[in-house]
Amino acid sequence: MRKPDVPGFFSWFGYSLPIEDRLRLISEAGFDRVSIWLGDEEACVSEHRPADLCAAAAWNGLCVECAHAPYDDCNLLWSDEDSAANPLIGRMVSWIRFCGTQGIPVMVMHLTRGDDPPHPSAAGFSRIEDLVEEASRSSVVVALENTRKTAAVDLALSAIDSPHLGFCYDSSHDFLYASHPTDILHRWGERLATTHLSDNDGTRDRHWIPGRGTIDWARIREALPKQRPLPLSLEVVPIDPGSQSSESFLCESMERGMALVRMLTGEKA
Repeated sequence: MRKPDVPGFFSWFGYSLPIEDRLRLISEAGFDRVSIWLGDEEACVSEHRPADLCAAAAWNGLCVECAHAPYDDCNLLWSDEDSAANPLIGRMVSWIRFCGTQGIPVMVMHLTRGDDPPHPSAAGFSRIEDLVEEASRSSVVVALENTRKTAAVDLALSAIDSPHLGFCYDSSHDFLYASHPTDILHRWGERLATTHLSDNDGTRDRHWIPGRGTIDWARIREALPKQRPLPLSLEVVPIDPGSQSSESFLCESMERGMALVRMLTGEKA
């Protein structure tokens, strides 16, 4: 049974190590839940054996609570041409089904990329509806992450009221790109499916350990939904991997992550 004050942890944490070693180190640091990356940067994925990610997590006593879909071509979602969008949708459907067969409850996806993404289109929303239907069949929640632009996330969550479409809150993105940080969390906190909690210096998307930057965590605490378990997870990388060992980084992540969870939830140490 998971400890309520231990956050989840993203398995892609900035050190060039095989996934088996990363998962072992995450487990040894005291984490019990992980998120996995489904991009080709993971050898298991590029070699067409993504289930090995889940097997390696289980071997190390870790529950895979979330999978993050690749997003390089996510702007194609909004194309008026099915021939342009269909390969992307096909991959998203495959990843949703993968999560379903592996018992991974949440899949994170981005709806837009960059500073000038396409305008949301009717065709794009129809494709999101199709993905949500697939998620329902697979018993998976598709969690839409706030990125540089959030209009598409707001519109999709407003238009599609389904327990299989949720929200992934990224604190670093919010405090860098939003005119009013935490407003999106106020709007969609009740549909929160997972979180990417990290800090930054107010200038770049650093994804530092919470407490190393300038993010107002008290403001996030006030925006989080009350009276429900919170899916709090870290998505962090070191300031300089060359000056801190992976073991030291994970130890610091655990210590500061637990303190943050207690602060955000009001739990006692």
